[in-house]
Amino acid sequence: MALHLRCQTPKAVFLFGIPVGKLLHFPNHHRYMPGIHFDVDPSKPINLQLIAAVEKELGEAVNGKDIHIYQEFCEPLKADEQAEEFSLYTGFSEKPRQVPLLHWKPLPYLLRNMEKNRMRLAYLKAWQVQTGALGLTTKAVEMDAEELKRNSSLLDPQ
Repeated sequence: MALHLRCQTPKAVFLFGIPVGKLLHFPNHHRYMPGIHFDVDPSKPINLQLIAAVEKELGEAVNGKDIHIYQEFCEPLKADEQAEEFSLYTGFSEKPRQVPLLHWKPLPYLLRNMEKNRMRLAYLKAWQVQTGALGLTTKAVEMDAEELKRNSSLLDPQ
């Protein structure tokens, strides 16, 4: 397993989940690229910057031992050809924390609201890593309105 020692892009997005009930909730400040966004300092290890970004987002100090960062996952992100490139990392909090649920949503909700393009595929991969299904054969499907009503409690219990 390779450790994320340095980030290769000037900006990064940390798709960081907080357990709320049975689901992980993720920051939803940027509709097209959910997660915690920050500028990368190339002189510092990225794991330290990911933890600092979480602390800034939560407004409190966090113990690095309480945060799990998936070391095997780093995906390049680019909104379009002219846009700056980002690196997508993913992880979660080992312990529940209070977060404003207005801005923190489950990943299926976030994915459903993203544009259907290549960038969304990176988030689907992150979800597979989060669920431990990356090695499994999976299929993403779009639900129609009726199916969504039947399954809405599974996607967003609030």
